[in-house]
Amino acid sequence: MRKHIFIFIFVFQALLLKGQFSGSPFYPAFNSDNKIDTSSIYFSIKVTSFFKNNEFFSDFEQGYTLPGYSLHPKLIAKPYEKLQIEFGTYFLQYHGRNKLTELAPTLRIVYSPNENFKLISGNLYGTLNHQMSDLIFDTENYFIDNIENGVQILYKKNKFNTDVWLDWQNFILHGDDDKERFTFGSSSSYKILQNTNKLSLNFQSIITHRGGQIDISPISMQTLINSSSGIKYKRELQNRKSLKLYSEFLTFADVSPSKEIPFIQGYGVHSGATFSTGKYTFDLGHFFSSGYVSARGKPIFNTVSNFKEYHEKNRAVIISKITFRKNIYKIFSFAADFDGFYDLYNNTFDYSYGLYLIIKLDSRKIRKYNLPKL
Repeated sequence: MRKHIFIFIFVFQALLLKGQFSGSPFYPAFNSDNKIDTSSIYFSIKVTSFFKNNEFFSDFEQGYTLPGYSLHPKLIAKPYEKLQIEFGTYFLQYHGRNKLTELAPTLRIVYSPNENFKLISGNLYGTLNHQMSDLIFDTENYFIDNIENGVQILYKKNKFNTDVWLDWQNFILHGDDDKERFTFGSSSSYKILQNTNKLSLNFQSIITHRGGQIDISPISMQTLINSSSGIKYKRELQNRKSLKLYSEFLTFADVSPSKEIPFIQGYGVHSGATFSTGKYTFDLGHFFSSGYVSARGKPIFNTVSNFKEYHEKNRAVIISKITFRKNIYKIFSFAADFDGFYDLYNNTFDYSYGLYLIIKLDSRKIRKYNLPKL
């Protein structure tokens, strides 16, 4: 265990001497569609090779490792100015498994009646594209539950932008021995200041539902609601440096007919600061919660264990994060991160680290065609 830490810190610090940080290495996914011309076919591909190791020792989440890669090639066509169609295949493979972990066809239809509004059906702009708080929507969904399918609305005008979506996770037929499952989410922000000083208000919510009427499963119905209301201030400094201060108030409510979780409702307060330079970024925060549970958030922040019958009413955690990224070529980058979680009440320290190689080839025109005018 200690050997892994020393190796990671040594490699990480060596790379920091040469690297440049440019935000999350995985966002955005494929929504740079302003470059798409009508009557043309484009090809895009994104490859992510990852090694994510979670060393967790607390009573709330067990440690695990995610070694593997994902591959998502796709063809993009824009037959008409307001209509875009994307078709591809998503591959996910974890190292050490003989069979392919996930193979899923993806189809996305985007209707844009104007520059401010997008209606998406099929494969959504999901995971990190929602820009959700890690406390209600785990960023590791990018590696374990990347594909979201359903309906999505994106709206952006002046100082306001919003993302509303329905992700249908499990479809059932009459007589199936399973429950239907879906997630409804919304993520909105309003920019108060947009100059050197940036100030914004953020509103996010997640509703997870497990139910259905045509199944024969004995599993009970469950509906959980999480929300986050926050404020973020960012100051642009010289030499590509920036300072960000943030705070969010989170809520939890279990509105299920029969309760399975020890707490019916709860809340949390998460505040912190982020300092970024042209090479790396540091984040330090504090999270206090009382009866807080999130079905899609990072389990290590919950007050209820996800692997045994254990819970605590109140929790207080100091969160630290270091992130690094180096753009080696135009389409190829390397990234690394380290997260630390110190439980103030139990005096335990959990941590995780990751190494990532990302190849992202944006839309390249491969063929021209002609369609009849409408």
